[in-house]
Amino acid sequence: RRGGPIHRVVVGAGVAGTCCAEELCRLRPDDRVTLLTAADVVKSVHNVERITRNIEVFDVVERPATALKYPNLTVRRAVVAGIDPDAKVVFLSPGGGGGGGGGVAEEEMAYSQLCVCTGAAPRCALPSASQRAVPPPSGMTAQLVRNKKQGDDNDDDDAAKAEGDDEAFAASSAAAATAAAAA
Repeated sequence: RRGGPIHRVVVGAGVAGTCCAEELCRLRPDDRVTLLTAADVVKSVHNVERITRNIEVFDVVERPATALKYPNLTVRRAVVAGIDPDAKVVFLSPGGGGGGGGGVAEEEMAYSQLCVCTGAAPRCALPSASQRAVPPPSGMTAQLVRNKKQGDDNDDDDAAKAEGDDEAFAASSAAAATAAAAA
């Protein structure tokens, strides 16, 4: 490494951002990690259960931002007002309120690597990504896969139980973000 420890900045404290920051802290304990959040809470996953090789189900829990305890992690409440990828700088305005950026930048934060985990959908699909992408299963599909794995073949009852429970079950995008961040 040139010039000391790497400063990794993660934008967004939803499930993907929080998992990304935690994995970076765990896998790279000598690096400095900063998690930027517009709120006082972070979203974490609990009760992770692997259903298939590529699907996990889990519960999402909101915790105070101060609950993340890693010696190399700083959680900052701020809104990203802009990013200059050439200069490797994030422009910050004070956190709070309505979420998205657009505020007047009051601070600049330099980074070595940046992970943007805001959960936003792109305005247009990238051809290379859309050709490889597989949409995540709905909660109902995840529940059906879980029950099949456990040997239950009663699809009608499973569908009725799982219907409307889409938020309780989700495919794990956090694992994908974690793997990308660790690379």
